[in-house]
Amino acid sequence: MKRVTFVRGQIRRDKFFFPCLVNQQRVKNVVLDTGAFDFVLSDSIAGQLRLVREKAVVVRGVSGSARAWTSHCNLTVGKEKFVNVPCIIMQDLPFEALFGLRFFVDHGYQLLLDPKTATLSFLR
Repeated sequence: MKRVTFVRGQIRRDKFFFPCLVNQQRVKNVVLDTGAFDFVLSDSIAGQLRLVREKAVVVRGVSGSARAWTSHCNLTVGKEKFVNVPCIIMQDLPFEALFGLRFFVDHGYQLLLDPKTATLSFLR
């Protein structure tokens, strides 16, 4: 396994927060959430980024169902760039964004989260 990229973040309230670029604009409080299926953005952040709402959907999680929309965006995490990444825009999301497990599975990455150094490494 080789480290492809890494990003420094912060652990707050038992969650790992890290920054990334979405459509070349910084989103500083992205939460690593391996329980989330997709890359999910709050409605307010998606509005600031001017993301297009493509299709209305209903998403389900442990806390129930919510109205949402599909979209696509470009991501930069550390030094790695990803183009045309599927994402979900969700109303009432309590975070700026959630980085879900599907992205890592789709791109063939393993993750290494080091709480001591507050770094998230993408391995391949």
